Amino acid sequence: MTSTYAQRDIAQPYGKFDYTRGGNPTREALEKCLAAVEYGDYAITFASGCGATATILHTLSTGDHLIVCDDVYGGTQRYMRRFANERNGFNAEFIDLTYVENVTKSIKENTKMVWIETPTNPTMKLIDI
Repeated sequence: MTSTYAQRDIAQPYGKFDYTRGGNPTREALEKCLAAVEYGDYAITFASGCGATATILHTLSTGDHLIVCDDVYGGTQRYMRRFANERNGFNAEFIDLTYVENVTKSIKENTKMVWIETPTNPTMKLIDI
């Protein structure tokens, strides 16, 4: 358990890890296991849902449209409305995703993401992925 690993000199670690935010053996093992379980090549883990949400949303560009379930977690909804929409110029549209036709009707040329949380919080809607 550490935040900084032993180094020969500044920016010259003994191994592949120098600072835990950049990676650590435990997280690397978890990511390899998750990727294997899902038949993927890679997986990325985060310390919090907020960190994962911000990272995923910041793969979008100004003007991108995203479809979001209307019952998304409150913190995610506030982040999307206040930060992503207002500050980054995304266009997050909140719709009821329990009906697939709502998704297909909402897709635009600039739609880059469909954000699904199921079961939803707080009403426990189930969305058929």
